[in-house]
Amino acid sequence: MIPDTIGALLGFLGLVAPGLTYRAVVERRTARQSESAFTEISRVALTSLVFTLAATSLLWMLHLSFRIAVPEVDTWLLNGAAYAAAHLDTIFFGLVAEVGIACALAMAVAWILTRRSQSRFREESVFGAVFRRYAPKDYFPWVHVRLDNDVEFWGYERAHDDRDDAVAPRLVLGGSTLMRRLPGETDRKAIGNDWDLVVIDATRIRFLQVTYMNHEGQTARAVTKVRVSKAARPVSRRSGAAG
Repeated sequence: MIPDTIGALLGFLGLVAPGLTYRAVVERRTARQSESAFTEISRVALTSLVFTLAATSLLWMLHLSFRIAVPEVDTWLLNGAAYAAAHLDTIFFGLVAEVGIACALAMAVAWILTRRSQSRFREESVFGAVFRRYAPKDYFPWVHVRLDNDVEFWGYERAHDDRDDAVAPRLVLGGSTLMRRLPGETDRKAIGNDWDLVVIDATRIRFLQVTYMNHEGQTARAVTKVRVSKAARPVSRRSGAAG
């Protein structure tokens, strides 16, 4: 069913707003679960209904206690458009108040249920986190890659695609300091003068090392903002810089 009037559209948006608000807060503070479209729509609809009923009940109690003007639903149903035309301001206030209270309740409940979450989850790929979000300001990912055939490359990450729907995940390295080492070789060979970019099939990567480096060659630690307990910290804190 598609709303065919502005009023119906606004009413529909107001009805589903609490459910969407609840899911937005939950998904921002916890890992998103994969669900079918039917399950997701049903969850939003059910959540919206619960918070809408709660907000309506709260608004009605405020009306009884403080005589706040709210629409008289029984009279509205009996007289229809005539009542709506005569009490447009009351109806508008009531609907806005109901939607606002429902959304506030949804945000509060979602925050309470996820209050133990110590970090905000983002819908992003592993490469996206490592190469973009974890990189300190003014530092760039210098990458050392070893493939399944023992060919190794060193270079700055220029682009990547490891999305779930990617046909073939790719990692692109480049820079004037681009280097390569073939199996059996002991030294790295500079190839940046002849090769602009190296496009790597990410499914063939056996080992990947990332160092955040600025233009002066200085390195920095990743900005992960993850709390790690002392028991979970590794014994060795040697940096994995690829020279």
